[in-house]
Amino acid sequence: MSVVVACSFWIINLASGQNSTPPAGEGDPIAKAKAVLARAIEAHGGIETLARNRMDRVRLKGMMVVQDREVPFEAETVMNLPEGFRNQVTLMAGTQGQTVLVQLMHKGKASLFFNGMAQPMPQSQLDEFRETMLIQQAMRLVSLAGESGFSLEWAGQGLVNDRLVDWLLVRAEGRRPLRMSFDRETGYLVRTSHTVLVGGKPVLQEETYGDFRKLGAYKRPVKMITTRDGKLLVEAQLVDVRYPDRISEAEFLSP
Repeated sequence: MSVVVACSFWIINLASGQNSTPPAGEGDPIAKAKAVLARAIEAHGGIETLARNRMDRVRLKGMMVVQDREVPFEAETVMNLPEGFRNQVTLMAGTQGQTVLVQLMHKGKASLFFNGMAQPMPQSQLDEFRETMLIQQAMRLVSLAGESGFSLEWAGQGLVNDRLVDWLLVRAEGRRPLRMSFDRETGYLVRTSHTVLVGGKPVLQEETYGDFRKLGAYKRPVKMITTRDGKLLVEAQLVDVRYPDRISEAEFLSP
């Protein structure tokens, strides 16, 4: 799944679908959510395939809005959830203004580097990082189906890009709710919606996914758009994805 969530929050930090009541005869919200999730898992490659591919290396490129300017970026994210996460974002690559940020999470311990220099991480930033990790886990779908700590319920129907979707509400203890939107026809995860804290105030952030292709073992989006408070924040395209059998622990320890 996408890593746009991680790319957007850390650089920038220096409307949802319509709800309805469950159709008559289709069960309670929790049972309906499980049915939607099961269909989504099959659409993205199946439970066995998704469960095997818990490690990946993803490269993105695109544009993000920084201080009202469109800035090109490249990013590489390495994940072995929940043990390790590494996200490297390069702004203005190959120019005099090149800036490199690296975010690391290793067994619950987070660190941040700016152009190779370690940066202090206030509690507010650490909390946002953990929110990002939770979203990354949820987007892998199998975590919602077979791991403790998550609860979900059907939250209504709506439209994403003029297509009918089912919204699921995902909760985890001590974390903000996450809404996930699944296309009713294809079963694909096409949008996530959650809040981030900007200047201490909650702001709605949404990631929309499109152009799904079979890349390796399962289908994932190639194009991703992030908005915050309804304004464009990040537009990205998947460049490459790989599924290694092993990722060295050292990748999650230092830039």
